[in-house]
Amino acid sequence: MVGLDVRSITGTTDEHLNPAVVTAASVMRRVAEGEQLLYGLFAQDVYELSQAVEATLAIRYDHWTNSAASRTTTRNDGTSATTVFPDRSDSQVDPKVGLRIHALEWLTVRGSAYQSFRAPTLDELYRPFQVQTTYTLSNENLKAETLIGGDAGVDVTPGGGLQLRATGYWNQLKDPVTNVTLYRTPPVPAVLLCPPGTTICRQKQNLGEARIRGVEASADWRLARTWLVGASYSYIDARVTSAPGNDALVGKRLAQNPLYRATASLLYDDPRTFSAGATVRALGQQYEDDLNTLPLGEVVLVDLYGAWHASRTVDVFLSVNNLLDETYLVGRAGVDTIGQPLFVHGGLRFQPGR
Repeated sequence: MVGLDVRSITGTTDEHLNPAVVTAASVMRRVAEGEQLLYGLFAQDVYELSQAVEATLAIRYDHWTNSAASRTTTRNDGTSATTVFPDRSDSQVDPKVGLRIHALEWLTVRGSAYQSFRAPTLDELYRPFQVQTTYTLSNENLKAETLIGGDAGVDVTPGGGLQLRATGYWNQLKDPVTNVTLYRTPPVPAVLLCPPGTTICRQKQNLGEARIRGVEASADWRLARTWLVGASYSYIDARVTSAPGNDALVGKRLAQNPLYRATASLLYDDPRTFSAGATVRALGQQYEDDLNTLPLGEVVLVDLYGAWHASRTVDVFLSVNNLLDETYLVGRAGVDTIGQPLFVHGGLRFQPGR
């Protein structure tokens, strides 16, 4: 199989600002814009080495270009300044190899090794932003992130409607893009990188290198034709292993990466009448910042779902998210942001192809 994909992105932001300290030099308006073109070519094939052994080989070429990027700021005294950013482009070749062995009727062993990349977004490159007194600078010099890794796992189907999966993985992430804290209080003598009145100054930067390792496991058990029980668990250890010029970050966990995720669900589904289900979600502790000083605590959430199949193509549904109305933090970038409280919604769902 061979293929081609293309993405063209044009972005513009027009912000009218309310700085904490207003002077003649305060920036009151900021307009940032740019264009990004990404295209990729890929080829993949699956080889049946024997009745029980299957190999997958794939290779992908990606190219991205940033162009027509600029940022215009207007100060309180009416003056404006425009920064025009030079066009930039880069490319990368990423291979992947996988092996799948159907060792026994109930056991499959699999593994793969791979490389991939992520180009920085227009937002990361050209748009600074502020939340309360925390200011984050953009960085037009960002490089693409590159991930090199591998995984190995097993699929087990012992019978009785039970399916088990487990996977372990180890990834090295080179040049991860993250918010790096430059200072927490304005330095003395003051050499301000962020506007006056901000107490935390950050910038989007390529950190150096991070190691991401963990395990994923899941189980699905079909008790009967209409009943399904499911559970999954992921443990993710994502830590900085190299940060040139910022040794204090080595060993710290990557920001906004929970230590674990877990779910358990019970579903009843009768296509002739109705469906109903309950899901319990657990999210492990994580940090808002690169210095690991702003924790976001663990939380357990309960969701409910029900749908009446009014006809072959129409469902009447009702969902309840965060049934127990738990209060939990999802952000601490200058102001604490809580997650969605108890939320009830419903409606009609049309599925013509069902």
